[in-house]
Amino acid sequence: MEQRPINLFLKDCDVRDQPTSIEIAELLVKSSLEIWNSIVNDGNNEKHIEYLTILDRIATNYHVIVKKPGLVESMKEAPILAAIIMIDDKVAKYRLASAKEIFINNNAEYQKIFNPWTAPMNDKLKVLYKVCY
Repeated sequence: MEQRPINLFLKDCDVRDQPTSIEIAELLVKSSLEIWNSIVNDGNNEKHIEYLTILDRIATNYHVIVKKPGLVESMKEAPILAAIIMIDDKVAKYRLASAKEIFINNNAEYQKIFNPWTAPMNDKLKVLYKVCY
């Protein structure tokens, strides 16, 4: 059987290529740790970028997510955000955290003194982190 007719059939049945941003946000609220562990904990320190890509999609489509009753409130409480801390000014360590555990790093001197868990340096994501807080 040809792939093209199958794809057309699935499209006619409203089957999508990807989940919606709302579905992704709901999944993170329910299963963020499992998703984080499946992506990040494979021994490759750069894998956090894949999780940040998921957060970027949510941030980009926040205007849609906000329309789902209760979802933003759930996002504020759940540990769905990636937090970063610098170790020895060279190595970044990442973990999941809720918004109330993360600071937006807008002062390099405070960062050096206190070294708190902060939002990744990404302008798109800062919007999401500010909203969740």
